[in-house]
Amino acid sequence: MAYDLSTRLDILGTRMKDLNQTTLSYIREATKITVTSPTLGKVDVNQLAMYGIVLVTEKLQDFIFDTTDLSTLTPPTPKIGDKIIWNGNTYQVSSFGEEVFTYMTSSRNRIRVHTKQTTA
Repeated sequence: MAYDLSTRLDILGTRMKDLNQTTLSYIREATKITVTSPTLGKVDVNQLAMYGIVLVTEKLQDFIFDTTDLSTLTPPTPKIGDKIIWNGNTYQVSSFGEEVFTYMTSSRNRIRVHTKQTTA
């Protein structure tokens, strides 16, 4: 059976979720949601000045999970200022460029949320 790219990404996302046994807490104001089996990602960002000198180096933690995990929030998408608590650390949802999150599939059932660590 032939699959299109979107279907293959959905299958891969499901397999990654099945293999991952971690949980995190997603917090917006007084609402706390437990997200099971998120996929973790990291992004290293270097801001360069003229002549290739690195001015700022940041390590961003991304979390990938199902859009249905946030369905009880209004709006049901991440927004700047939301917090994620994972592995004893607090991360604040922030923008990467102009985007706060990215849909990972064309069916928009998985999102990648961009965060910065605020406490260790």
